[in-house]
Amino acid sequence: MKISFEIGDLEKRRRAGEWLCTGGLPALYTRVLSLQQLEGWAYYGYLVLYNIVYMLDDVVVLAIGVITLSRYRLQGREGCWLKLISGLVIAGLGMILVLKPEWLAP
Repeated sequence: MKISFEIGDLEKRRRAGEWLCTGGLPALYTRVLSLQQLEGWAYYGYLVLYNIVYMLDDVVVLAIGVITLSRYRLQGREGCWLKLISGLVIAGLGMILVLKPEWLAP
């Protein structure tokens, strides 16, 4: 059985997952907290706890990047390749924005 997805389908699924993480879950969490009728310090304490857990994966990824880059320094040639590839990606995205902006539309 062959399974194939159109890019539009994948984009819709990605956006749905993104909405759930950035909009749906925080709204649900704050609603549940409101229904509990907690004291001010407890309510805000749970909000702080939620923010810490929400940011934990970002902090882990950042820490891995910082540790990796602090142990390994790019040499001159590697830095040139990195700049070239980064520049090509940015130029390509710019060309898409100017020539085919509908590719980026929902």
